[in-house]
Amino acid sequence: MSEPKTKDGTGLERLLTDMIRDGWFSGVDAGLDVVMARMDGETGLYNREHFESLVDDAIGDSLHGRERRASDGPEVGNVAVLAVRVRNWEDLAVTMTDAEETATVAQVGAAMRGAFRVDDVIGRISDDVFGLLLRGCPVPMHDTIAERCRVDLADMRVRTAQGWSSLDVAIRTSSFSGAETGATLTGSVERMLAQE
Repeated sequence: MSEPKTKDGTGLERLLTDMIRDGWFSGVDAGLDVVMARMDGETGLYNREHFESLVDDAIGDSLHGRERRASDGPEVGNVAVLAVRVRNWEDLAVTMTDAEETATVAQVGAAMRGAFRVDDVIGRISDDVFGLLLRGCPVPMHDTIAERCRVDLADMRVRTAQGWSSLDVAIRTSSFSGAETGATLTGSVERMLAQE
């Protein structure tokens, strides 16, 4: 005896279809949801929460001997957050369309990507602050990387309703010295930038 047909096919066909959709595709959707929850919607960079968790991971790796490179060990400064604040962000934002604002934020992220090594991580900490997680980077190198970021961003021009403008940026670094977490390192460098 065969199963009655419905407009969606046999009962067995519907069962298999439901199993595939609910089993396989829900896993894909769930994975995509996880990835999207970690990203800043405008830039595709990591959001603050995920960025801070990656800083925590780097600190843990350093303290427990799971370094990526020999220079990543638990010396002071080998895990650091370098942050860039666009000081004239509010002035620029009021003269830009949403599309121009999104393009500008993406440009800042791209300029910062050019200043660091392949396995360093970048995130958007707030509207006008971007963070760079440095691993295995001795303290004297922090200034070199900061200067590279400063030069790349100084050359950048953004389009606004009033024409082309440049960015006014401040850059600071906060290094792990034994007791910090991702949240405290990020908060520390953000407070330094807010005083500028």
